[in-house]
Amino acid sequence: MCSIESIEHSSNATSNKLSNRKISLKLIEKRLKHLREELKNLTQRDIAYTTSNLLTEKQTSDNDEHYVQYKKRLNQLLRLYDKQ
Repeated sequence: MCSIESIEHSSNATSNKLSNRKISLKLIEKRLKHLREELKNLTQRDIAYTTSNLLTEKQTSDNDEHYVQYKKRLNQLLRLYDKQ
């Protein structure tokens, strides 16, 4: 187990490192701008991917519906032909 003194020492050491390492506001703003751009890029890619998937699903659905209508019409014509 760690003694309380060693925990206090490591806590103080961490605090000292953080206070010695001052991060400039410019650096933070630059990083934030970069992260916003990355988020925008990821969002645009995700929107394009989702749109593509939706269009594919719609086309598949339309094709399925067209095929069903085609089969119905074909069956009607075959029945009419059989009656003659």
